[in-house]
Amino acid sequence: MQGTAWTRRGLLHWGGISLAVAATPLGGVLGCGRAIPPATGVPAGGVAPASIAFATLYKEDPSWQLSKRQLSDFEAKFPNIKVEPDWISGSTTDYLKKVQTYFASGLQPDVLYIHYLQTATFGAQGVLLDLNKHAQQDKSFQASDLIQGVADHFRYRDKPVGVPWYSGPHTLLYNKTLFQKLGVKTPDEYEREGKWTWETLREAAQKLTRGAPGGPDRTVGLQTDLLPRLGRWERWVWQNGGELFDKERTKSQFTAPAAAAAFAYVADLVTKDRVVVTAEEATQLVPRGSAFLSGRVGMQYGIARDAMTAPVEAAKSGGYELGLVPLPKGKGGRQNIDGPQAYGVGAASKAPDVAWQLARWWADERPQEQRLELGASVPVRKSMSRSKAFVESLRPFESAGTLEEASRTVRAPFSPANLGDVERAVDEAWNAVLAGQKTIKDALDQMTSQVDPLLKGL
Repeated sequence: MQGTAWTRRGLLHWGGISLAVAATPLGGVLGCGRAIPPATGVPAGGVAPASIAFATLYKEDPSWQLSKRQLSDFEAKFPNIKVEPDWISGSTTDYLKKVQTYFASGLQPDVLYIHYLQTATFGAQGVLLDLNKHAQQDKSFQASDLIQGVADHFRYRDKPVGVPWYSGPHTLLYNKTLFQKLGVKTPDEYEREGKWTWETLREAAQKLTRGAPGGPDRTVGLQTDLLPRLGRWERWVWQNGGELFDKERTKSQFTAPAAAAAFAYVADLVTKDRVVVTAEEATQLVPRGSAFLSGRVGMQYGIARDAMTAPVEAAKSGGYELGLVPLPKGKGGRQNIDGPQAYGVGAASKAPDVAWQLARWWADERPQEQRLELGASVPVRKSMSRSKAFVESLRPFESAGTLEEASRTVRAPFSPANLGDVERAVDEAWNAVLAGQKTIKDALDQMTSQVDPLLKGL
């Protein structure tokens, strides 16, 4: 059954046996005998009564609690639309597993949550509607107002399949007090001079790294991923003026000069300069989480805004001041990545016009103002990059200009449906570099030999 409305009881689990209702017709009885009326379209002049299915991730935090309130606001604005939500708890992986059980049983939501890494997965399965028609016909929706680099995360085969409502571009957070205490020039000083580059990042990290590992006077220059996701590797390569894949995404370019130099630069930070927090040292500095929270790490790559609660609280309790700057520039200039989220319309929806109204709702002005006021996102719309709701929500160390620059330089990384397999191949070779078992050249050759076959037929 391909469907529109369903309830969470549509899949029954009795005695560990999954009973799928695949034979149930659309709008029929789903679970415990409750009938769900079929969704209908939107006639000219108004919204007809409709019931639509909505599947989304959910976490017990202020951002997702706001989403629940915003769904209630949507239903208040469109009283003829009844939304049947499935708030799926857990991680994005948990969400993906749950919706895959629906798809396998012939069930499909009218509106579904899309993490940017899931765009290709859903696109390849054909469960997302091309939104071009709706975006063009809806005169109140301005697709051109969406920040291009963010919106690009939700394009499949060059067609828009999701409307972004959350953006978290990467920035560099630093311990301003530690810099000053150790007499090291701060990143914001370099940035004002136009000299915040890979070279000055490395220089600052070297000067900040002091004392023996595990010692009471130990400080470390930088915290960053020791096993970066594929998109993070792309960011390093982009910044160095290269590309990690060819234009058709059928062949990798790990061994190209710009890519090889980017991998070598990161390897030197970790294994030669030893200015990056190791996994072992992270537990010594702060067993409960990020080593940066210890107050003894100078800089941290990370997501802007919604990931700042813990660092802000740690700085307050530790008595130190924070600073925030855009990522440093490489030979290719400033290139950035994001971790945006969106909502899309199910390709099998019988009421795509109604579903469109809900998918685009979260990017509307008032829902976006509420999210910005909460400090839970960077604007996804150009027109809101200096809005009152955004500017007044900024913390003392944040600036609209820094965050606008972070968003402006965002690019969508390559996230194929078999991303996990690609990343495992890259991680295996990179781990050998970190362990001193392979040279950069040998590791990149290995990546190429294992990744290129995975790109065939995508």
